[in-house]
Amino acid sequence: MGNFESSIYIIMVYLPYVFAIIAIAFLIKGFYLKSKKKSSKKYYTISLICFIIGIFILLLPVILLLII
Repeated sequence: MGNFESSIYIIMVYLPYVFAIIAIAFLIKGFYLKSKKKSSKKYYTISLICFIIGIFILLLPVILLLII
């Protein structure tokens, strides 16, 4: 496997999980701040964006196959 292929493999396999971990961390932080009666809207927004990006990267090969 060449350098380009290994980079694509890392992006397609590991990056969605990294985004999921980040999203879960921000979701937990949002719940914690909500329990303290502080504003947690930005943490929920960051969490939602990370989940959407992670799902998009996970489904990107399927989307590319449908286009081609």
